Amino acid sequence: MKKTLLYFSLFVLSTFISSAQSIKEARKLTDNEQYEESSAMYEKLIGGSPAEANLYYFFGDNLLSSDNADSAQIVFEKGKSIDPNNALLKIGAAKLLLDALGVRETKAALEKDGNNPELRARNEDAVQNVAQAGKLIDEAVAKAPLKDPLIYIEAAEAYIHYKNKDLDKAKLLLDKASGIDPKNIEINLLYGDIYAELVNGTLSADYYNKALELDKTSVRAIVSKGRLYKRSTNYEGAAEEFQRAVQIDSSYAPAHRELGEAYFKLGKLEKAKAEYRKYLELSKNNCGARIRYASFLYISKSYSEALSELASVAQRCDSNNLTMLRIQSYSYYEEKTMNKRWVLLNIYSELFLWKNA
Repeated sequence: MKKTLLYFSLFVLSTFISSAQSIKEARKLTDNEQYEESSAMYEKLIGGSPAEANLYYFFGDNLLSSDNADSAQIVFEKGKSIDPNNALLKIGAAKLLLDALGVRETKAALEKDGNNPELRARNEDAVQNVAQAGKLIDEAVAKAPLKDPLIYIEAAEAYIHYKNKDLDKAKLLLDKASGIDPKNIEINLLYGDIYAELVNGTLSADYYNKALELDKTSVRAIVSKGRLYKRSTNYEGAAEEFQRAVQIDSSYAPAHRELGEAYFKLGKLEKAKAEYRKYLELSKNNCGARIRYASFLYISKSYSEALSELASVAQRCDSNNLTMLRIQSYSYYEEKTMNKRWVLLNIYSELFLWKNA
């Protein structure tokens, strides 16, 4: 009997470890902007453990990272049907609310036209969304385990990386997470992201350096430092950091994208295009990556190439994507292959879609 219990316990433990490793691998794919491969891995994991509610959070979070909020909401709701009180799924729902409408933008629009009932309603919706998101995060944090910083980290990330930011709350959450695990790389990266948002490059770099002290091969920390240089228009310094990241891990897609953009700013157009093509290859040509590449082609004045890329993208991605429509309209205008009236109609259609989204 004791042997049976021991074997069962070992089986459960090995299954748990295997699942945690698989989630880590799937999240690494998300970080590398290989969203479709990450989704496939989550679908497989859920197929094997359909009652594990946390999987639905990580799956939905991957979909959110790829700008697929509608699918993310469906996945979160599926997880919620299994475990209505799951803390991570509450954070997932909060992320959707925080990214739905920008309070700052709706308030600015209302200030310009205070008698517009539609603008007033949008502003009220935005404020209510943020309040509801805060309530969900508070509920999630109240369930946080004493010795696991994950809930605090995910809640902080929601306040840092989504439209309606609250960096003060994010910092308080990270302070609690750091109290549990002061050597956690993710915590230091997120502290760095907070100070990057506050345009405090010195403090931001300090935290990215702390992450590198914990792991000298953290390409995410190196790329984050490069972005600080890029923000300050030190494109040479930025390129050096991105090159360093590529040397450590040549398969890290965001490093190639950032290096391509730095090369463009330095006037090295062919090198920029080569890095972007490498980025597309590594990110597995996902829709977001290809639209971003088309945007890059537009700003580099390669209008016909941008249009060709968008024509290809439209066949397998959302043909009503607003960014794609915008780049397409501007590229057609620059190419002078269509009249201005058609361009304006496209832009007005885009604004109508945004207004009624």
